[in-house]
Amino acid sequence: MYVDNPVLDLKSWPAGLGIQPSSSNELNEMKKDYNITTEEQLKNFKQSPIDKVDAIVKGKYPVLSLPNPTPIVDFIISAIY
Repeated sequence: MYVDNPVLDLKSWPAGLGIQPSSSNELNEMKKDYNITTEEQLKNFKQSPIDKVDAIVKGKYPVLSLPNPTPIVDFIISAIY
């Protein structure tokens, strides 16, 4: 499985329950796709890739994940300057 800059926790983004702000268009699409109608359902959502790590490991699927380097680069730049 190849994933480039994947969203691993949909509660973090697009829902905005982590450090990233929510994205209303994508959040509305997510709610529609997963039939989420309440904030409680959103907070208890367990269908993100991060919630399926055990199944991925048990399935022995080869994975190549390329994360977004921007937060790391931003941290380094802020540390230097």
